[in-house]
Amino acid sequence: MPNLRVTVYKRITKAPSGKPWADPYTVIIHSANGEFADVYTMSERPLQPNGVNMYCCSLDEMSKGSALGSEIAVRLRDLPLEVAKAVLLRLEDYMHEEDDNGVA
Repeated sequence: MPNLRVTVYKRITKAPSGKPWADPYTVIIHSANGEFADVYTMSERPLQPNGVNMYCCSLDEMSKGSALGSEIAVRLRDLPLEVAKAVLLRLEDYMHEEDDNGVA
């Protein structure tokens, strides 16, 4: 089983239009050994057909001064249930990826 860490941020500012962001959650899945850190973006309802739940980039690719500057860290237990489930499903993908590569 891989050793992973998850960090979740929520935007605390509004979009330039003054409306809420369509994807207020940024989820970073880190490997404990520092091999990778993948960034995902999620909406309040990421498991719905019109929800947002997608890979954004690696943390290395994210530019300095990005939206993370206007976000606050959120504990998994404080997330809306659907966002927490989406994060857990993403983690499960990493577990299956290791199984598919023959690594345990």
